[in-house]
Amino acid sequence: MDIPKCICKNASNCRCIPTATDRAEHGGKKPSRFTQKSLLTGLMVPLLLLGTLLGAQTAIAAPSLTHNQCEPGEELAPNGIGSNCIDNNNPHGWKTGLNAGPFNRGDSIPYRAKQGHTGGGDGLGATYTLLIEYDTTKAGEHSIDYLTTFNRTMTNADSCTDYGDPTMCAATPNTFPIPVDPEVTAGPDGVLGNSDDIAQVPGEFTLYGGTISAVAYSATNTTGDGSPGNPFVFAADGRREITVTYTTNFTATNSSGPVLTWGGHIARALDWTNAFPSGSPYHMRFNGWTCTTGDCSAGQQDLQLTEAAIVDLCADVVCTDTICADLECNPENGLCEPVSYNPGATCRTGSGDLCDPDEVCVDLQVDCPADVVAPATTVCNPGSGDICDPDESCTGLAGDACPTDTIASATTICRAGSGDICDPDESCTGEADAACPADVVAPATTVCNPGSGDICDPDESCTGLAGDACPTDTI
Repeated sequence: MDIPKCICKNASNCRCIPTATDRAEHGGKKPSRFTQKSLLTGLMVPLLLLGTLLGAQTAIAAPSLTHNQCEPGEELAPNGIGSNCIDNNNPHGWKTGLNAGPFNRGDSIPYRAKQGHTGGGDGLGATYTLLIEYDTTKAGEHSIDYLTTFNRTMTNADSCTDYGDPTMCAATPNTFPIPVDPEVTAGPDGVLGNSDDIAQVPGEFTLYGGTISAVAYSATNTTGDGSPGNPFVFAADGRREITVTYTTNFTATNSSGPVLTWGGHIARALDWTNAFPSGSPYHMRFNGWTCTTGDCSAGQQDLQLTEAAIVDLCADVVCTDTICADLECNPENGLCEPVSYNPGATCRTGSGDLCDPDEVCVDLQVDCPADVVAPATTVCNPGSGDICDPDESCTGLAGDACPTDTIASATTICRAGSGDICDPDESCTGEADAACPADVVAPATTVCNPGSGDICDPDESCTGLAGDACPTDTI
């Protein structure tokens, strides 16, 4: 049987090229349109059925991929215990739209790629390659500088919320380390190994329903190689691409397939200085998706986050400088932090001496050191060590200087003698630091009470001993 070649818009509207058999049956003439229609009516039914079956098989074989970012919501915002992706009730949770905030600078925005297969197909054993691209700079300002684990800062985030086979999501997920990006490590000057290098927070991709076999950076529009002579230079609108290769290992019981999650680190001024982009600078998109079986195409699915979704923690913060440091509000944490120090500046005036010395600022310290006051037992002005000029001691009270120097007058007897010439009293000199004069004792040959010069009233002489007065007159 010859089969005619036909072009059909539908079962009742076809145009065919007659076969040799058709022309023979009609005396070599072209069959009528009615005949063509009748001829094809019997052919179209099985053809349409075949097309339906083929279409259904194509739908089963073709997986889909949906891109989400997590919106934490404002409860205990931005990263309190109530901030998570577990409760997916509107308006918070995993979203495909814009502005999933609020976040702080330095936070990680959770992202996921959830894979589905219409008709229940799960592509078991198929290998997939996903290209993920993110914007590193916008108009010269850093935006998402590198990738992290998805729940790094939103610790309660759940990969499988509102999606995923229960058995698949209950299993331990597969993880793969995110490689360190040398463009980030090199820091603001673009040179590796300098003091401004950035320590990238370690992170990993997390996959339910499969095994990740490879993760590698695959594209960038940053120039340079990080050496002193050829530093990394970010484009004004910078981009970075990373490739993730994985294989499915789970047979889903519904339309759910593997779920892949990761985080995008919001650049900090602490690292880059220029980390305040405007508009909608935080982009995370699919740049391609291929597979070893079936027809995989996910489109770009570019998710955005505006600068307005980044919390302005300094809006109501007033920073007061100290004598020792100048403070400014850090927009990443809302805290007043030092931007400069004043080492050596007097921050607390004391007595000006050792009883309560002035306190001065110490480098890298915001506050004035604690007030140091000498105890009351501290000698602040040593004297003669006796009553002529006694030592002065601190009072032990803040602000009190050493007491005024007290000096005994020259009329002050500092050592009492015998009261006569044998051992006269010693008196202070009236001069600072001068001790009581040495004890002067008359020798035993000193006549202290002259008599008659004979035995009737002999002279009395001193004993030569300290404190001994002239002997009693012997007559």
